[in-house]
Amino acid sequence: MMRFRVRFHGLALAVVLAAGALAAGRAGAADPTPIPPAPTAFVTDHAGLMSPGGAAQLSRQLEDYERGTGHQVIVWIDRTTGGVPIEDWAVKAFAAWGVGRKSENDGAALFMEPLGHNPFINAYRRCTPKLRTSDEHPLLMSDLELGREYFRTVDARYFHLAALLGIALHRTRAFAPTMRLLDAVDGALVRALPWLRRFAWVTILALEP
Repeated sequence: MMRFRVRFHGLALAVVLAAGALAAGRAGAADPTPIPPAPTAFVTDHAGLMSPGGAAQLSRQLEDYERGTGHQVIVWIDRTTGGVPIEDWAVKAFAAWGVGRKSENDGAALFMEPLGHNPFINAYRRCTPKLRTSDEHPLLMSDLELGREYFRTVDARYFHLAALLGIALHRTRAFAPTMRLLDAVDGALVRALPWLRRFAWVTILALEP
């Protein structure tokens, strides 16, 4: 299983990690699931989550990683799966994009998804309908269990529990150090009280087919 460590301060739908050739999608039968064309760049951000400078820096890092290890990492960020359940979308994206090398079982994907158990976050969602998409479906723990029927490995990590308190400091100099501290608090809380995981704002799923 690929180990990962991710820090972020926003939401997007999917971050796909792929080992294989860029734009290496495999041809297949027509399917109504709206899978985008295979990425042609190391970093694709359709949600505007990353700054142009941050995306360029990450792209250079991924290029250096590929040059040094032979493994290729592709980051894909978008807002929606077009109404298709995430587990179905992920399976078909794997197939369409050719995730992993044919000779080695080294394909994996990371999906960043909102969770739907925190009553305070759900109240905020109900109060901000203009910020929602019509097909928005925050994941439930039952959705994660369903994913295990589609994937050999489902590794979920949970983010932004106590860190939600830092939102009030957004656009101030105190925001970044406060978020680092609250991220550490989140990690300690989840380790000490695993049942709190469901109340996090987002989960990052590492999936292996």
